[in-house]
Amino acid sequence: MQSSILLVFLVASASATFCPDGYKDFGDGECYGVRLGNKIDRASAYQKCQAEGSELATIENAFTNIAISSSLPIFDFIWLGITCTGLNNCYSDSGESLSYNNFYLTTNVSAAPFVYVDNLGMWGVGDYETLADGYVCRYRTSNVGCQRGYSGIEDRCYMPILSQLNATTADEACKKSGGRLASIKSERQNAFVHWLIHQQTNNSMAHLGFRPTSPINVNWTDNSVQTYSNLVYYDPGVGQCGAMSITNPIFLAGTWQSVDCSEDLVSICGADRSPAQVATAFTGALPATCLATYFINNSTSGRVTSPEYPMNVNLINRCHVVVSAPAGYKLVATSNDTNIKDGFLNVCDRYSPAAQCKRNPTSFTSNTGLIYIEFISKGGSSKWSLNYTASPL
Repeated sequence: MQSSILLVFLVASASATFCPDGYKDFGDGECYGVRLGNKIDRASAYQKCQAEGSELATIENAFTNIAISSSLPIFDFIWLGITCTGLNNCYSDSGESLSYNNFYLTTNVSAAPFVYVDNLGMWGVGDYETLADGYVCRYRTSNVGCQRGYSGIEDRCYMPILSQLNATTADEACKKSGGRLASIKSERQNAFVHWLIHQQTNNSMAHLGFRPTSPINVNWTDNSVQTYSNLVYYDPGVGQCGAMSITNPIFLAGTWQSVDCSEDLVSICGADRSPAQVATAFTGALPATCLATYFINNSTSGRVTSPEYPMNVNLINRCHVVVSAPAGYKLVATSNDTNIKDGFLNVCDRYSPAAQCKRNPTSFTSNTGLIYIEFISKGGSSKWSLNYTASPL
């Protein structure tokens, strides 16, 4: 009976979206944060969103386009995370093809690759030096990288079990779904877990996967290291297991307390989000199509190469790669295998009119912590390989 109840729950979903502070769900189930106040170039906007743990937003339907643009002051325009090679050839920063756009009829997409939206909801394009009035980040709350039935936040996935079970039985049910009774690593995860379970039940408490060991410390049964605690009631005489308050009138919502392991409660399963599904940054050889701007973030060493390297290939291409090092580091790029005909490889230290650049360099040093790579091929046979390393300034 318990397994059938669990199966019914697995296909249920929450009716709203949990968004972090500074973000808003405009109705499409994603969280957006519009950032205004200072003029900003495209590369800097991308880095600002990354620093928040989010990404420059794409717009994939008219409803979201209107919602975001209507929040802008008159005459303002903001960066999106979209690159286009034609009016109907637009891609996200991770290379996903996008079918929706809303360009002005006079827009010349071939003149510049990066898309912005203005306060009227119309799209235009700018280049590496264009300064917009702001940008919009998207914080993904999707289930990408999570097992079926789980919902994701940060690097974790969570799923409520609405059947009332004791702690041991609940943990076994979690194991069958690919998880364990939940561990929680941050305040944001804690708020998300409370929101997720409270969307679907008004029960007073839910089992979590910890054993309280002191008034502030817990041991997680999935062997996670404790990095966060919201334990407010510790009493070994009450029980050796742990629970979260959902609607308990005695304890604040989201706080943790000691409970009897045999008590039948709703529960919350947790699992790590698949790293392979979280990562979207590009590394390695450029694809032959080069339909997006590719980003390598917080990297200390690596290599970027032309399509199909080490082969010489005949392509008509315009490829862009941005490599960023951790804060406080410089980047040094070297190349000893460059053979470009009817084109060039341009390496710069930023997107800016003040950028320091070299064409077809054998060595290049960037003290900004960023290297911007532009490869232009007009059809000639070409190949190149660029290695980079980061070191403290």
